[in-house]
Amino acid sequence: MIATALGSFAGHDYAACCRAVLGELVGRAPMPELPARGPGADMIGRAASLLPGLPVDLQPSGWRLAQGPSLIGRRARRMLGDDREIFVEHLADWPGTPTLTVAGPLTLAAR
Repeated sequence: MIATALGSFAGHDYAACCRAVLGELVGRAPMPELPARGPGADMIGRAASLLPGLPVDLQPSGWRLAQGPSLIGRRARRMLGDDREIFVEHLADWPGTPTLTVAGPLTLAAR
């Protein structure tokens, strides 16, 4: 049996979370997301940062498409890149298959 998780975890230490995830989920492990680190680290911010050519901004009502690049949108992209680098470093000696959980179009539209 293969066990995995969706990817959202509690805490602020990304490297420690990567070690824990890869230590517990042997066959298939998600690239962790730690929403407690702030905007851009959450499921919607991470998915929005992957949309090329669609700038996003965080409003009081949630994430929205913006007319141009925003500080929070750049922060989300940078955070995802930093997280990816840390995750890849921890994958070096790990024998399993990594996964990336991303919110799809229906989830993004609902938020």
